[in-house]
Amino acid sequence: MADKNCIYKNCDFNGIGCNKVVDAVSPSALYLSYSFNLLNFFFIDKTESPGVYNNIRSIKNYACMPLPMYDKFFIIIIVVAIAFTATIIGTTTVVGQNQTLNLTALLTPDTNNDTTTTMTLANTTAANNMTTAATNANTTATNNITIEDAKELYLSVWNQTEFNATFSTFVEPFSAAGYGVYEERSNVFAPGERIVLYVEPVGFGHRQILDEEGNSTNTLYLMNITADYKIAGANGTELQLIEDMPPVVNITSHRQNTEMFLTLTLTQDVQSFPTGSYVITYSVTDEVSGESFQLEKEITVAERVVSSSFT
Repeated sequence: MADKNCIYKNCDFNGIGCNKVVDAVSPSALYLSYSFNLLNFFFIDKTESPGVYNNIRSIKNYACMPLPMYDKFFIIIIVVAIAFTATIIGTTTVVGQNQTLNLTALLTPDTNNDTTTTMTLANTTAANNMTTAATNANTTATNNITIEDAKELYLSVWNQTEFNATFSTFVEPFSAAGYGVYEERSNVFAPGERIVLYVEPVGFGHRQILDEEGNSTNTLYLMNITADYKIAGANGTELQLIEDMPPVVNITSHRQNTEMFLTLTLTQDVQSFPTGSYVITYSVTDEVSGESFQLEKEITVAERVVSSSFT
């Protein structure tokens, strides 16, 4: 007779038919019944192994015995095994998918990058071609330019240049023989000594004039530059102002000369400067353009030291 919590299971254990009941509630009983079915696979014969047969039959007879002590244990084992198996399968699936996605991303060509690279290469090629064409054009134009064209270009820049001095220095009197030809000296002068400043101006104007016969076909150019001098002490006190001096440069030329130098000269013929330090301000004016600039130079007037030797 079977309990209400048991179910009948037809068993044929090596030829012996019997109705055994298995606890429908107890998972351990189900597990034992399943194990006995596996043992049937080995076809144990009671005539060959009566001891083993009797032991297994006695165990099967008690398959319906409730085993509460082991129920929870087997449930926990089964749940843990299922969770662990599911975790491994899920992780393997995710990793496999990630690896598949990464591999697909690596193997799939990027159309946008290819397009960007193509456009970049095209733009670079076009820019290089334009630069090369411009360089070639400039080189060709430079190679074809004449001296007269170069002069015209230089004068166009010159006429836009502010009137000023690019270089100035004190020189020995009467040593300035041409543009860039001079004998430089220090800014220390003896009382009564001539003070000469060499200047290279740029940006001065050229006024077109007629020749002496009034011939309009013969164009001449006038360059006219004047200078004033202000002498002050080291403390800034003005000592002397020299104005309305004759033009430093008053040249009429067939060319628009640009290489020109000035020699601005101060003499101490009437009265020598007392020994000491001074500041000379040179105000240079281009009478053609009306522009002017100033140069400030410090000088020292000192007695010469005469060295003597004894034999």
